[in-house]
Amino acid sequence: MIWQILITIGLTVASAAFYRMGGSGRFPRQVRLGGCATCMTVVAGIWLGWHWIMVVSFGAMFGFLSTYWDFINRFFKTDENEYWWNWALHAFMVSLALIAIVFFGHGHWIGFGIRQVVATVLVTIWSQVVGWDVAEECGRGAILTATVPLLLIG
Repeated sequence: MIWQILITIGLTVASAAFYRMGGSGRFPRQVRLGGCATCMTVVAGIWLGWHWIMVVSFGAMFGFLSTYWDFINRFFKTDENEYWWNWALHAFMVSLALIAIVFFGHGHWIGFGIRQVVATVLVTIWSQVVGWDVAEECGRGAILTATVPLLLIG
């Protein structure tokens, strides 16, 4: 169990770095998408066990990490900036990507629900409160990976 905790901490730090790197403009955007999705998938694997459906979850995370859902702001007649609902939807959808893993019996539905709420609330608050883009992006990447073990609650 100690190795699982240490690997989770290491991958949480890596996910924070990948999330920032992909948003910094100095690296390709795919660094965030592939790096964070890989970190979350590996954390899920070491805590929940490996299953082929993780490929589907990885793909969903890759896709959901690619947007802040700011295109919906046009429907509200707002500008293209990100608002709290964009951060909430971003975190909710990235967390939702693990539903296939839980559906196939790796993880618990209660833990899945708790992770949905915790990740969504933390990312939303973090993104609204923190003004420095480096800390903001690192925090989002860390939160999304660090909350994966919550799927064990059941």
